[in-house]
This record gives sequence, structure tokens and C-alpha cells, in this order.
Amino acid sequence: MVDSSTGGKRKAAILVSTLGAAKASAVLKNLSDDELEQITLEIASLGTVRPAERDSVLIECRKTMVAQDFVTSGDFDSARLILEEALGTEKALEILTRLQGNLQEIPF
Repeated sequence: MVDSSTGGKRKAAILVSTLGAAKASAVLKNLSDDELEQITLEIASLGTVRPAERDSVLIECRKTMVAQDFVTSGDFDSARLILEEALGTEKALEILTRLQGNLQEIPF
């Protein structure tokens, strides 16, 4: 299981290595050179990833994607409620804060 101390680079490396080469390449081609180097280094140093840790990373990724869908569709309160129920208030706030920071409205 991934605990709160597991870093984002490790989570990204676990996720990318779980995707397989074809899908991982589709993700990696969207990264900057610096990001590619960091993730590649992390993948190379992963070692054995326990199934519980891998599953935890995949579940967190899925929950983040669901929250992103709600946030971008304008139903922020629903995303908050779902995440709070699934992860607790603190973790839900952390994810929503991160997602909200990435959302920018484009002025017309």
C-alpha cells in the first residue's frame, strides 16, 4: 500500500511501468526532457513493487481522474463529497487543491 510519504515521482514511475511499453510511451512523449529524465531514473531504481503498492497507486490515479472529470464538468461539490467519502477530508482537500490549481479559465 502507498502511504502518504510515497513521493509523486515513485507513484508516477509505478504507474508508467504498469502501463506497458505502448501506453507508457504515449504518456511519456508528453513530458519535458527534465520530467522524462526524472521518471526514467525513478523507473530504473524502482526495484520490486509489491502488488498492494501498485494497486494503491492505480486506485489513487483512478480517483484523481474521477475528481478531475467532476471538476472540469463544473460539479466541484460532487467531486469533493466523493473524495471525502473515499479518502477522508484531508486527502480529498489535497487532491482537489492540486487539481484546482491546474485548472485555468481561458479568457475570451
